[in-house]
Parts: sequence; structure tokens; C-alpha cells
Amino acid sequence: MKKPSLKYVGDKKVQAMLTKYECPVPFHAVRTRFLGNIATTRADASPVEAIKGLWDGELPAVEDFEAINVLFDTFTSLWNEMARHQSRKKPFKLSRVALAGSDQSLHQFCQTRVDEIDGFVEGLFADQDMIDLPERADEGMMHLGEIRAMLLGVIDLLKRQPLSSDQNEIAKTIKNVRDLNRIAQIEINEVVLSCKRARGQMLSMSEPVDPTVH
Repeated sequence: MKKPSLKYVGDKKVQAMLTKYECPVPFHAVRTRFLGNIATTRADASPVEAIKGLWDGELPAVEDFEAINVLFDTFTSLWNEMARHQSRKKPFKLSRVALAGSDQSLHQFCQTRVDEIDGFVEGLFADQDMIDLPERADEGMMHLGEIRAMLLGVIDLLKRQPLSSDQNEIAKTIKNVRDLNRIAQIEINEVVLSCKRARGQMLSMSEPVDPTVH
């Protein structure tokens, strides 16, 4: 990955662009989708396809060529910002979501994390059911799948049995969700780093070897 050439325009401008063109993917999921697309070992991944993928493979109707350039520059700057998280010195962090002692807050937090995990999977796999992943990345994806299932379990529980009336129960659930959040963030970063190492190894193996001079 080349050094980012576009300075990040900022979250608010990206969110405004998503709203303007009625993107069906929420901002927090766009971030993880791009990260997964950057990390993937698939050879067909590219920022252009990732941007088009936000609108199901076709760009939204824009006013003119200048508008489409602004759209691409905006999302390419986000792509470059996400590419910075391929280092332990710059780990990726999930979006900030308040987690207060209410059913609504807990539901929103869990749903956001599910969206982010789904976005990461979408970026990593695209339309393929399986891709070659290094062992640590494969392990990380398994853990993320388990975390996703547990978060959906909390959402389902909240629909059937509100917890806010029992402060002890909701405090216990919030603690468990915070633990899942911490582990999910660790696993996403481990998948990214593992895939980066794998791509580097594949690249070194594909480089031509100079013939030995006798």
C-alpha cells in the first residue's frame, strides 16, 4: 500500500456525502468495510470498487464531473485514513457509541457493533463465500462471528425482556458487552495485521529472482 496522498477530509464531510447521496450503508459500517477491503488477500480489491460497492456496485447520480471527483476524493481520503491502521502503532478503533444504563442505549451499541462486524466481513470477502486467510486471521474471523452472535443475542433479549427495570441485570449485561467490544477490536486488528503479513509474503514469493551469474 502506497503512502496516503490525500489528507483525510474528516468524519463529518464523509457523513455529509453519505447523506447527500442516500447511501444505504451507515458511516460506522463504511469504515469497517473499507478496512476489510484494505486487509483482504483478494487480488480484485480496490478503492474504486469499494466506493461503488457502497451503492450496490453503481455510483449514485451526480450533478457533473466535478461532483463525481469530489465524491471519489472524499471516500478515497477515508480509504487512506483506514489504510493507516495496518500497524500496531496505529490500531483501528471501533466507532464511539455511548453506552448508558438503558435498553435503548444498549440496543444501539450492540446493533452498531454488529453493523461494524458485518461491514468488515463484507470488505474482506466481497461476494465470495471463501477466501484464503492466514491462520491467525481465520481464527480472528471465527471469534468475530461468535461475538456477533452474542451481540445479536443481547438485542433479541432486549426485544423480549427489557432490562432497565433491573439495574443489576443491565449493569451485568453492559459489562459483558464492553468485554465483547474490547475483544472485537483486538480481533479486527489481528486480522488486519495477519493479512498484511500474508500479502507481503505472497508479494516476495512472486518477485522474480535474478539469475545467478557463473
